[in-house]
Amino acid sequence: MARADGTEVVRLAVGGMKCAGCSAALEQALSGAAGVERAAVSFGNSSAEVTFDPERIDLDGLLVVVRDTGFQATLAGDQADAEQEAAHGREMAALRLRLAVAVPVSLVLMAGMWLGPLGLAAQAALALPVWAWAGWPYHRGAVLAARRRRADMNSLISLGSSVAYLASLGMWARGAHHTHLYFDTSAMIVAFILIGRYLESHARYRTRAELRALLALRPHEARVWRDDQWLMLPVEQVLMGDLLEVRPGESVPADGVVTEGQGDVDESPVTGESVPVLRQAGDTVVGGTLNLTGRLHVRAEAVGAATMLGRIIAIVRAAQGSKAPIQRVADRVAAVFVPVIVAVAGLTFLGWLGSGIEPALTRAVAVLVIACPCAVGLATPTAIMVGTGRGARLGLLIKGGSVLEAAASATRVVFDKTGTLTAGRPEVVARLAFDGDAEALLRLAAAVEQASEHPFGQAILRAAQGLNVLSATDFAALPGRGARAVVDGRLIEVGRPEDLLGDLTLPADWAEQGWSPLAVRVDGVTLGALALADVPRAEAAAVLRSLAGMGLKTAMLTGDDGAVARAVAAGLAIDEVAARLQPEQKGERLTAWRAAGERVVMVGDGINDAPALALADVGIAMSGGTEVALEAGDIALTQPDLRGVVSALALSRAVMATIRANLFWAFGYNVVMVPLAMGLVPGWQIGPMWAAAAMAASSVTVVGNSLRLRGWRPG
Repeated sequence: MARADGTEVVRLAVGGMKCAGCSAALEQALSGAAGVERAAVSFGNSSAEVTFDPERIDLDGLLVVVRDTGFQATLAGDQADAEQEAAHGREMAALRLRLAVAVPVSLVLMAGMWLGPLGLAAQAALALPVWAWAGWPYHRGAVLAARRRRADMNSLISLGSSVAYLASLGMWARGAHHTHLYFDTSAMIVAFILIGRYLESHARYRTRAELRALLALRPHEARVWRDDQWLMLPVEQVLMGDLLEVRPGESVPADGVVTEGQGDVDESPVTGESVPVLRQAGDTVVGGTLNLTGRLHVRAEAVGAATMLGRIIAIVRAAQGSKAPIQRVADRVAAVFVPVIVAVAGLTFLGWLGSGIEPALTRAVAVLVIACPCAVGLATPTAIMVGTGRGARLGLLIKGGSVLEAAASATRVVFDKTGTLTAGRPEVVARLAFDGDAEALLRLAAAVEQASEHPFGQAILRAAQGLNVLSATDFAALPGRGARAVVDGRLIEVGRPEDLLGDLTLPADWAEQGWSPLAVRVDGVTLGALALADVPRAEAAAVLRSLAGMGLKTAMLTGDDGAVARAVAAGLAIDEVAARLQPEQKGERLTAWRAAGERVVMVGDGINDAPALALADVGIAMSGGTEVALEAGDIALTQPDLRGVVSALALSRAVMATIRANLFWAFGYNVVMVPLAMGLVPGWQIGPMWAAAAMAASSVTVVGNSLRLRGWRPG
């Protein structure tokens, strides 16, 4: 994808990464390549996003860098998605095969410790395939890291198991008479690490479940009108303007407009709308939604990656591969952690050497194995992947880890009025009938407005639903003044009070509340008036209460009249209201709050609020259906429901709480376990085997903690 500054952005599907250290090594290699402006590699998402100068390096050059670092990569896309699924299956099969060798052999060696010692020759022979073959991926990774003058998780595991096996071999060759050396330790290290790796890989696969669910929504075939007949074609061959037929039980292949037929469509997987929606001629439908009843003919208006589903998938992918600022701490620690641990292991060996080679070797190997920084590297990306995926399923499109962190620390939520706190359309809020028959007044006004397309006319018709509205003839729209028609032989006029009221007056509070009045006159006699206003959304009051309960300050900024703004805010617990603001004045308010140290969330409709959304720490764009403003703001709501704002902020807090808990346990694990492995705590000693088990358990625990977010629900 080309950018305005001449650089290009490409997303690669990466294979062969075994740990968070692998992703860090690849990220460093790509970032250091000539022509690369920025690289972000996600271990959890098995992907890399690279921004580069196409005049200095091309796609083939990037793939060479990846290969030289020890991994494989292809251009991300549908084929890459399928290949990643297949690669995971191959990875799990390979792990099961290595486990089938490592676990039984290790159990035999352990049993020898308790049931009777095996001969040293038998121990060496049994441990050899586990150490050399089952542990080969870690030995290979360590060699590749050494070539790059780096050390990572592979280095620690390979070094720990190799020291245990080779030192035992050396002591045996020198004629040591120990019936038990460290052959069993070398095997158990590999076995425990493989068990942890298997569990972690399976859990990490589940973190991508929400993205896979979105990918599964894409239909593979479409029924297209071509050559005067309906043909089943691959969905990739659907073009804009094609006429599609969607039968009951089939997915809509593309975004488009219904030209014929009607049916109930389940839009919940894409927009979060929980109830099937009736779609008929003139309505829009979204690709990936499911037609439940009826037969629809749809004119395709967006296909492939340009559909709403395609853009949602792109946003979720980008978010799941992103990093939160808090991860910088983990990255900086991980960059120096392994060399430090190798040095600590060496000092531990020297410190215990006076007690003999056996305790020195035991403690040094335990330090090497127990300190692998896998859990630290997994703490942030797994939580981001699960959190953003869960958000997408709930209709909350969160565009990255930095957005999550900023939203979680918000102190103030600022709302636009029209289309945000209100529905953006007028409703009848009061009726005044001079003869006392308010229902007859509304029926007559609705009879006139049946042919009107004006928003006020549509509001009157909505208010009159369920009433017996007579038909009208001789309808005439009077631009700027209203409308008139003949109803049951009488001339009915609906329009400006100054034209139709005469000497009659309206209630004073109508003007005070900023309501817009329409008078109704029949054969020259004024019957009364209707008041219309853009009222707050039904859920607005509850949302404002929820935000207050979360400790957040609120404000409303609008360019509308002060009376209108105050009327909207009257029933809402808003801390601050400012009206008659130009767009630049809204921006000044946001800038002032941020300068005062507040973290500001701006909520707008994603169209005319774009400048304010950009100036806030976090911009939340409200929209609905296919009109969702996916490019506006940092968080996009796929339904025009203010409750999504509360859900987005609450989910952000939940994700950040999970990340902090993950980092606490990951760092805390090393703070506690390394001294125990070094033998610094009297009466406590952790051997290499249990060090491997503890290290594997720490990574699985972090991923498992992140997976709890899959069950997160609003409120």
